[in-house]
Amino acid sequence: MVTAKERNAVISKFRQYINVCEINHPVINSHTEQWTAASLVESYGNSRLYELMEYYFHVTENPDWKSFSYNIDKIDHAKKLRDEDMRVRAIMREQAQIWLKD
Repeated sequence: MVTAKERNAVISKFRQYINVCEINHPVINSHTEQWTAASLVESYGNSRLYELMEYYFHVTENPDWKSFSYNIDKIDHAKKLRDEDMRVRAIMREQAQIWLKD
């Protein structure tokens, strides 16, 4: 069971990202969206949810709470692909440096 503190923390974190990005965005109704936040926390956990939120704000031009909550599975998949790509590229760079030294 997700506590009210955890639900509100997710919404507050999203609002903080919006304020940092200086985006004109409609106000998020925390009373209705707390249940969405609770389901997100139950599905992904706090730490993974915050990672996905940070990634979402990094790649999206106009972030929105509704689109984040509806598309979080796609965001998660895209982040996993990006992380795997970065890992493979790091390995390839190391191999290329070894190859160039020889």
